[in-house]
Amino acid sequence: MTTADRYVEAVNNADSAALLALFAEDAILTHPVGTDRGHIEIADFHNDVVFAGQLRMTITRHIEQGNVEVAQLQGTSPLDEDGTTVYTVDIFELNDDGLVQNLDIYYR
Repeated sequence: MTTADRYVEAVNNADSAALLALFAEDAILTHPVGTDRGHIEIADFHNDVVFAGQLRMTITRHIEQGNVEVAQLQGTSPLDEDGTTVYTVDIFELNDDGLVQNLDIYYR
């Protein structure tokens, strides 16, 4: 199972412990809303935005090269009355221990 697979599983299960187990303590998460540094800020973003929105994600494309994984994702939320699908590209940069050091999220 890839890092992207484990990330999607943690998001879909709103599992903060599993999510944080993927990240280095000093990891950086950059997304259109801002930048989060370290476990506390990364957990807060996911709890307050992603998990609260009940986001359900699927990987539609995945590329691995060295210590970088790129995942193209589709996400939906049962809370969205219009049933809008969100499309993201997540770029995971892993450190030497295989933990996410940087995650850049782009979406439309």
